[in-house]
Amino acid sequence: LQTTHPYAAVAGAAGPRKIEMLQRVAQGDPKIRMITAETGRGAPRAGGIWQQRVKFRRWCGSILRHDTWSNSHAWTVSDFWLDEGLCDEPGMLTNHEVQQVREEWERVRSQVVMPRFLVVLRDDGPPESAPSSDRVAAEHAALDRQSRQAHVGPVLRWTMSDPQRAAADLLAALQAAAI
Repeated sequence: LQTTHPYAAVAGAAGPRKIEMLQRVAQGDPKIRMITAETGRGAPRAGGIWQQRVKFRRWCGSILRHDTWSNSHAWTVSDFWLDEGLCDEPGMLTNHEVQQVREEWERVRSQVVMPRFLVVLRDDGPPESAPSSDRVAAEHAALDRQSRQAHVGPVLRWTMSDPQRAAADLLAALQAAAI
């Protein structure tokens, strides 16, 4: 683990609670840099879902490139994981679209810093703000499968039932891994 870049990706539980949690982590240690997916989504979303997935992979490739990575921070944390785009619900994309997204992922993956560890969050927030339970279950299952792939290093699995606790746990994990 010590030969990889000090980078932790946080996947799952999209929304303001995850950003708020990461902001708490960054505020807890000035040596931690935070990158959010919103930076890459500032432009209007043109095209279909698969085109957005491909564009997002390209953006990830530009932000996480090996040759431009700065180790001037103790850690970098992001609210996205490059592999997360491979976790779409079955039927959401056509086979051709899935192939396009996968090809872009494979092209970009070889050029980027991969996380030293991955944090998979589940949002246990109020049900009225959540999508249908079937959709949420399908997303959780897909993310769980993808995060168990052989190329994925240590995975921390937490719920967002207590964002302050999740932030404190992540900060403690980053500080412990820096030793």
